[in-house]
Amino acid sequence: MASTPTQSRPISTTSPSLPPPPQPTHPLNFFDLPTELRLKIYRHLLPHGQTIEISPRTIRPYYTPMGSPQSRIQHRLIQRPPDLQHARNVLGTCRRFRDEAADVLYGENVFRFVLSRDALGYKTVGNSFLWLPTSVLRLIWKCEVVIREELHRPEIYRRVRRWLAHTVARLGEGHALRELRVSIQNGDFVQTAPRMFSIQNLRLQAFEPWEGEEEERAKGFQFVVEPLAGLRGVRKVSITGHVEEGLAKAVGEVMGMKVGWGGIGKREYACRNVLRKKRHAIKKTRMMVSTKRFWQPELDWGVVGDEEMGGGQVMVGG
Repeated sequence: MASTPTQSRPISTTSPSLPPPPQPTHPLNFFDLPTELRLKIYRHLLPHGQTIEISPRTIRPYYTPMGSPQSRIQHRLIQRPPDLQHARNVLGTCRRFRDEAADVLYGENVFRFVLSRDALGYKTVGNSFLWLPTSVLRLIWKCEVVIREELHRPEIYRRVRRWLAHTVARLGEGHALRELRVSIQNGDFVQTAPRMFSIQNLRLQAFEPWEGEEEERAKGFQFVVEPLAGLRGVRKVSITGHVEEGLAKAVGEVMGMKVGWGGIGKREYACRNVLRKKRHAIKKTRMMVSTKRFWQPELDWGVVGDEEMGGGQVMVGG
């Protein structure tokens, strides 16, 4: 009996179907990205590697019809750089955005504060540091302070010292400041005429620093930066301009000390008995007053501040 040939089955050329990939339990969100990628995105959204300036030229007056006549001239801070407004929107998204992006905005930019007056001579601009909340001020890593004022005038000298002392108190021990550059320029504001236009009764002013023979005399007001010695833990400090190298180095060393270091003791000055009239008093009375002049140091810096350093060469009232 002949055997019947067996029929061969066709061979399948397709691979067996694979099971579908597992579906994610939740959709991918921004914070699932790697940290390095998130930082790159932050740098696209926020200004970095730039100088953010707060000065009289970035603070502009404007008129508002609301309120009393005395309060209709207000001031606002213009954006410099212009994309700084986007930073506020990004930081205001959520708390985690703010915590992560803060290192880019406050750590990779230099914040410059200028203590001076602009060309129009607005005196109501005030302390440039006050335009930033204390919580923001403590997040800054790199800071630049430019002092361009008539420091030989007692009221100006004391006002700048108060501003610096108040800023140091606001920073406290919990600041993140790592680098500080300070530029001191003493000089005069002189009246100038407009170059490009002419408006009746318009008076501009320009700052002219003391140079040449007056430069050594200008260094006699260097102790205006003395309140900065109250900061601790600042790694890199540079003080230039109308300041002696000895004081610049001494202040930098004190600011580089660890938090908790006591600091430098105060310098003692002799007192004298003078006849003065107190405020709202009728007669003059005898009282003891210090012989310290307004430009002399309050802290004991050793030889810094003696006559050979310029402290005794200043011949002004106050």
